[in-house]
Amino acid sequence: MISFLFGFQIFITILISLIIVFQKSSSDGIVVSNNGGQIPSNAQHSFISKFTIFLIFIFMANSLILARNSISQNKESSAIIKSLESEDISKDAIISDANVPKME
Repeated sequence: MISFLFGFQIFITILISLIIVFQKSSSDGIVVSNNGGQIPSNAQHSFISKFTIFLIFIFMANSLILARNSISQNKESSAIIKSLESEDISKDAIISDANVPKME
């Protein structure tokens, strides 16, 4: 599943990049002037800009899901490492306590 999410993340990244490059640039600021009146630019959002915002939210959600999975995998792997270390320590203690004749 993680490989699917990484692939999906790459696809979304490429798609967002392409959409942003091909969007019409607007340097009008917050308010767009139309026939002498002022209309907020939010009312003039085209489908492409709304789709871009939607893709950005999908990208952010996918990033959070990947981060959560990464954290849970790191906790599992660190728990395994700690258990292996404790086994090694206990084996060393058993070997050192054994009555092994010393060679002189």
